[in-house]
Amino acid sequence: MAILIVVIHVLLLGIYLIAVLSGTPLLPLTLWHFDEEYTVPSVHSTVQLVLLANLCFLNAMAPGKCRFLKRLYWFAHGVGFTGFSLLEYQTFPKYLVPGGLLMVLFGILVVTSSLTMILRHRTDVVRRFCLLLLPVSLGFWAFAYFLLDYATIWGNTRVEPLEETVEMLGTAFALAGAAGYAAASLPRRRILVPGFLASTCLTNAILLISLLAVPIWEENIFPEARFLWLGIGNRINADIGDGAFALRGWDHTNLEPGKHGRVQVLLQAIRSLDFDFGLSVQLIDQGNGNTTAVTNELSGIKSRKWTPGLGSATILRAPLFVPETAPTNRAQWLTVSFWKNDGDGFPPLPIDSSDYPLLGDTHVILDELVLQEPTGSFGQDDALALFANGFALQRADLPESVQAGETINVEFQWRSNSDGEEDWTQFLHFVPQTGGALWNVDRYPLGLRLPTRLWYAGMQSSERWSFTIPPDLAAGTYRVYTGLYRLADLQRLEVTLAEGQQPDDRSIPLGSVSIEN
Repeated sequence: MAILIVVIHVLLLGIYLIAVLSGTPLLPLTLWHFDEEYTVPSVHSTVQLVLLANLCFLNAMAPGKCRFLKRLYWFAHGVGFTGFSLLEYQTFPKYLVPGGLLMVLFGILVVTSSLTMILRHRTDVVRRFCLLLLPVSLGFWAFAYFLLDYATIWGNTRVEPLEETVEMLGTAFALAGAAGYAAASLPRRRILVPGFLASTCLTNAILLISLLAVPIWEENIFPEARFLWLGIGNRINADIGDGAFALRGWDHTNLEPGKHGRVQVLLQAIRSLDFDFGLSVQLIDQGNGNTTAVTNELSGIKSRKWTPGLGSATILRAPLFVPETAPTNRAQWLTVSFWKNDGDGFPPLPIDSSDYPLLGDTHVILDELVLQEPTGSFGQDDALALFANGFALQRADLPESVQAGETINVEFQWRSNSDGEEDWTQFLHFVPQTGGALWNVDRYPLGLRLPTRLWYAGMQSSERWSFTIPPDLAAGTYRVYTGLYRLADLQRLEVTLAEGQQPDDRSIPLGSVSIEN
């Protein structure tokens, strides 16, 4: 059996080389390629692993007296090789668990259990030799996976035939070992054939159940497990660079002035890449558009190893240092953009589409945040008024009189006892003491510099409003009131004054201003 798969492999290798050299349509590479899925070589590799799984199940179901641990040993290997056959044909996504970790875990199982079994067969040289072939085969697989998969030989990075040949030799050794052990344990044909048929049925049953579960796995279980495994907390769908790749997830650590943070993004290839690229992560001030912090990183992705699909998605991590002098209490956008490294420059890659907002046509806004300043201590009874959501108007200063047509300055000092959740608008009403129509000015508290949705527990900040009194405003004394309301439905936020009153109109009296002509 082992010799047969070697002969078939040599034949497939010859066809592949002829297809590469001739380029004839009669031998399309899409059918004979050694490093692609759903090709003749991949089917051959899958068949090898299925046969190996069958032999392991055959040894597990050997009739007669057999220790439980020995049956468990072979049954576990049968399940493992069945799983590898699925991965080889890519029925299941390969990268729920990284291939290196999967190989290490399976290697530990094979080596430790094989050594244990070898020691138990001290007097049976044939069985000891057959068991020894299993860890030897693993050595071939590990050599191919960890070294040849990323090797460069004589300047050529495409060494798939050599890699697949080494892996095939490992499978051939494992087949020889499992078949030899079965022959030594089940020498009679009338027992061997039914047992092999039974093991074949068991392997195919596992494969069939796995195939039926693929839609549920890929659509529901795998994406959730994938993001959980990678530690990606946020989903996003953004296509980059004319359909070259996609941004599928992101996350970041806390960003604070004077400290190093980290931003990580999950990228998925949509098509094979023929260029290198990098990414830029920026903190951009929402109020003035200035860049607070920026980092630029080359992706380091090998284009030929980055295959399309969520299964081979890659995480890129970019360190982001926030300067100690970065402004606090200002709303910041956290953005990511991508650029091509073409040797002559770094042209930006366009954002084709995104379910996250964009800044221009090259920046995706991942998040908005505020760099917090150290909070001070304050009591609950020193505020001018306390709103129901934990916002407090600490102080409001306005002049006693102002000329109509001139600029008036009003200063507000705010604090927050809780985190903000939505945007609120502040009104400032000038009500004539003698009656008549009021005059008003409405703005966001703290302006666009720090929207209320980004206020945080312990925040303290002040702002000065400067505006012009209409020249035709009637002279007289005006009572001044302020408060907060939701712009969407004009609903005012409930407020409690310093003396404990809760005004029906939910407004805060600030005193009076004399308007003079």
